[in-house]
Amino acid sequence: MERLKVFPYISSNQEHTNRRLTIVRRTDGWYAIADEYYYCSADEDGIVYAEGWATLPAQGIFESVALAEQEIQSMIVSVN
Repeated sequence: MERLKVFPYISSNQEHTNRRLTIVRRTDGWYAIADEYYYCSADEDGIVYAEGWATLPAQGIFESVALAEQEIQSMIVSVN
């Protein structure tokens, strides 16, 4: 899926607070929203061996980017 727009937000989830909602174009041409969280794994010495963004399964089917963005705005308001 192609990532089109990203909307960062801070989650109350204690483990993964740095998150973002992303509008993606599905392979069938429709749009969906994917929730992503930032992870960083380090050993006891603080040396980072893995970090990046993990993507949870995309949700919803939207006809346009504008409709997906409208849904994201309402989701972010309810999270914060």
